[in-house]
Amino acid sequence: MGNKHNYTESTVTPPCAGDAAAISGTGAKFESYGSPYEDEPAAPAASVTGYSRVDASTLAGKVVCGYQAWFNTPGSGIEFDRWFHWAGSTPAKDNITFEIYPDTREYPEDALYKTNLGALGCGKEAKLYSGNIASVIDTHFRWMARYGIDGVALQRFVTDARNPKIYGKMAQVIENVGASSEKYGRIFYLCYDISGAPDKGFFDTLKADFDSIREKLLSFSSYLYHGGKPVIQVWGLGVGGNCRVSAAEGVRTVKYLLDLGFYVIGGTPTHWFTETRDALKGYREVYNLYHMISPWQVGRFGGSDVAGEYTIERVQTDLQYCENLGGKDYMPVIFSGFAWSNWNGGKRNHIPRESGRFIWEQARAIARTKCTSVYLAMFDEYDEATAIAKGAEDSSMTPTDQYFLTYAADGNWLSSDYYLRLTGRITELFRSGTSYESYPAQPDIPFSAGPVYMRTSFERDTDPVANVRQIHNTCGASLELTDEAALSGTMSYKLTTSGAGECEFMLLGLPGSADGSGYKISRGMRVRFFAYSNTAEGLRVSLEIYTASGRRLSQTDAAELPAVDTSQTYGKPGEWSRFTVNIGRYLEGETITGISLRLATNSVQTVYIDNILVCDG
Repeated sequence: MGNKHNYTESTVTPPCAGDAAAISGTGAKFESYGSPYEDEPAAPAASVTGYSRVDASTLAGKVVCGYQAWFNTPGSGIEFDRWFHWAGSTPAKDNITFEIYPDTREYPEDALYKTNLGALGCGKEAKLYSGNIASVIDTHFRWMARYGIDGVALQRFVTDARNPKIYGKMAQVIENVGASSEKYGRIFYLCYDISGAPDKGFFDTLKADFDSIREKLLSFSSYLYHGGKPVIQVWGLGVGGNCRVSAAEGVRTVKYLLDLGFYVIGGTPTHWFTETRDALKGYREVYNLYHMISPWQVGRFGGSDVAGEYTIERVQTDLQYCENLGGKDYMPVIFSGFAWSNWNGGKRNHIPRESGRFIWEQARAIARTKCTSVYLAMFDEYDEATAIAKGAEDSSMTPTDQYFLTYAADGNWLSSDYYLRLTGRITELFRSGTSYESYPAQPDIPFSAGPVYMRTSFERDTDPVANVRQIHNTCGASLELTDEAALSGTMSYKLTTSGAGECEFMLLGLPGSADGSGYKISRGMRVRFFAYSNTAEGLRVSLEIYTASGRRLSQTDAAELPAVDTSQTYGKPGEWSRFTVNIGRYLEGETITGISLRLATNSVQTVYIDNILVCDG
């Protein structure tokens, strides 16, 4: 493993994943710059000034996110004082049940609880939040307001209503969701999930539970209504693999909710009308009672190349079925991606997000239809990797001893708020009724709004994928990803020459958004990287910036700066050296399209490159 933090002038073991002698044999001397992440600017907290309140009188035009709020830790202030959904006991290596590690930087310290997982890649202690705590829920609804997200369908599991300890957690969640949704002008409604609930006593359990919370729910001005009726959803009746409740109990339950004057949404199987494949037979009478049909789609397909075609075919078919049943309302389900390798042992990154393209194609297809609303699965579902809430950007934000899916896993570096911003954009387009012909072909928001625009320490499966392309090579050089040495983590890029000469490799292409546009260079933008060589010659490595206009950093007044000029030697043999260029001073207003690394050498040489950062300030 790499030596990660608090480097000093003393002689220490070099940062190797394997044998220390692979680099220097006798140890290496490091600069006293501390952690490689110490010079990163802090992510700004989400502000909520200037947001407009969401109309709680209608479901029409809304994009609603499923909201679990089911994670729990010890010390959360309720009787249910144990780990829940993160793991069955204290989370540790190979003892977790969630796929995406959350970005916890904006939660108050007293809402976080330490785990037994290794430190994050940046050196911070690995902690997790409890989803029932008021400050956590407040943070989530502040994000919704900041990014233009309408609100949530609050999940309530019928199985949990049987457990008095979990029930206390659920009651606290309702109080906090109601208060925060009112505070930030968002909407919410209750969604009963019947997964795993037994048939015997189902109706009595749900009725007793709903009778105990109904008055509280409707006391909030943010509770959603449609057609003058308060909204409620029942998810799972007829869904194969989830539903143990008989159709008779289902009919009884839905009629009870209708008699109370509620507008009832049915969360159905995908093939609800034909009762094939994922749908149990015999539930047609239940579906006929619903005001709105919302078939589940998560995991039913994958790939942006098929997402649009699948979605439009499915939605158009369902809309026709709804019309045949007297014109029922319809709410399609879209999702960002899917994986649960840490829980069920499935494939890592099973249905890739493709940097937002996957969910974008689904939303774009819906623009070809006329749907009342859209259900987005899910806001905080870190277990199955459908979450749009802030998550780990790359390996610097995940524990070093355990795999987690990151938002950079598909090759582009995405800020932790990317999917919140993308959901806000999808909501804006849906509400405005943007036609398919006018819908942007690609997500038209930047991958990051700064201050960090990209970082990588080249860890497999979690960091941006280097897009290596040779520019020129007169020294017989090769560039490869290696675990021989690393400043942090276990991986770095290894540049090896076979003789004297020069070489240049395009290491990172940097589109700023999925449509291929790059990052515009601000006045304060800088690029930083680290390099290491154990040869007596030292480092003659340099940075090159390519821009959309064709202008390069080496063509500006920066040409003679350290990290730009390869005619001089920088750094010392056997040390990791930091190279930083304030590119905004020389290329302000230009748009970055790529970063390359150059090396000049008089001999056979091996250089390791690690921890590239592009940021403001």
